Amino acid sequence: MTLSAICVAALVAVVAVSCACSVNVGLLAIPLAWLIGVFVAPGYGLELTAKAVAGFFPADLFLTLLGVTMLFTVARANGTLGLVTRAAERLCSSRPAALGPLFFALAVAVSAAGAGNVPATAVLAPPAMLAALRAGVSPLVMMVMVGHGAIGGGLSPITPMGVVADEKLADMGLSGHAGYTFAMNVLVNALVAGAGYLLLGGWRTGTCRIDAANQIDTTAYRGDARHWLTLAAVVAVIVAAAVFRAHVGFSALTAATLLMLLSPGDEPRVLRDMPWGVILMVCGMSMLVALCEKTGAVAVISRWIAACATPGTLNAWLAGLTGLVSVFSSTSGVVLPTFLPTVPEVIRQTGQEPTTATLLAAATAINVGSNLVDVSSVSTIGALCVAACPDEHLRGVLYRQGLAWGLAMTVVGAIACWAVL
Repeated sequence: MTLSAICVAALVAVVAVSCACSVNVGLLAIPLAWLIGVFVAPGYGLELTAKAVAGFFPADLFLTLLGVTMLFTVARANGTLGLVTRAAERLCSSRPAALGPLFFALAVAVSAAGAGNVPATAVLAPPAMLAALRAGVSPLVMMVMVGHGAIGGGLSPITPMGVVADEKLADMGLSGHAGYTFAMNVLVNALVAGAGYLLLGGWRTGTCRIDAANQIDTTAYRGDARHWLTLAAVVAVIVAAAVFRAHVGFSALTAATLLMLLSPGDEPRVLRDMPWGVILMVCGMSMLVALCEKTGAVAVISRWIAACATPGTLNAWLAGLTGLVSVFSSTSGVVLPTFLPTVPEVIRQTGQEPTTATLLAAATAINVGSNLVDVSSVSTIGALCVAACPDEHLRGVLYRQGLAWGLAMTVVGAIACWAVL
């Protein structure tokens, strides 16, 4: 067995364990990355020290999760999140089932306006989850609606991910097709979100599922200076990310720190209520995935695509396999930069000419398929939704449900791209 195969097998084993029991998979993934990297890899000619394996820790992702979750934990602790949630409830007061479509539309708009999928999710997931549980709407339904809404708007030409995708298209001689890629991404995510809403019974509402500690005090609905200052801080983070391309994690962490300095009494509750378990899950899995990338697992998957695909099924294979990789790694940081440049050669290996039509179809399959799965609980968007769930017990359930949904999207994306492209 090759080293890359061992790493992939370890990754599959960790995912299987996460589906079978409630153990935090981050606790499994980190030791496995250390054991394989330090004790197994040298036998295959790859010398890795413990310090090198520690370097696989996703510091950027950790800061993003830390900053945005802390900002919205502050917002929940001081009552601001409750006010925003109450406003959404009032807007849908006669039809609570409309909460899902409302937050889907908001997520598309905020993401496409320049914020991108991660900041849009970070802003909308906390009030969306709180509103859903108060109305008795399934947390998974809201995760699907917010997640796919943010993903749908994420390939707008003015978002960070849209810029990455457009640059790679330009390298293939496909300048001027950004609008097509964006439109296809919105369409597929809207269809998936709509199907998920119907399949999961998004129109059904039950009893309030929020415990007393998370109940909203509506007596201060108009808000006070502290609430308006918190909202201003959230808006400032969005503007910093969308307009000035500031780092979301650092911006949110700075805003959260300033808010806690102004109200020191909130700090103990904020630190206590932070979703540390979710942060550990995502960062631990990212370490194991980074080891897989280091050992050449991504290159192996590329060869599998060319070996398995035919001209008629190439787009399905590209969407499905890049989606599978994207479930456990960064779409904009790993999948798009890694796989989009391989498109011309993969097309040639399947016996086709890399014309504008075939290049655009294959590139769109990668863009759409790899983004569609990002609602997975081990992706940043899915992790933000899980972390935003205010009920501690439901977080574990939602984590497993989100992981299953994300994996299912690899198949859905493949079918959609085969049918449409």
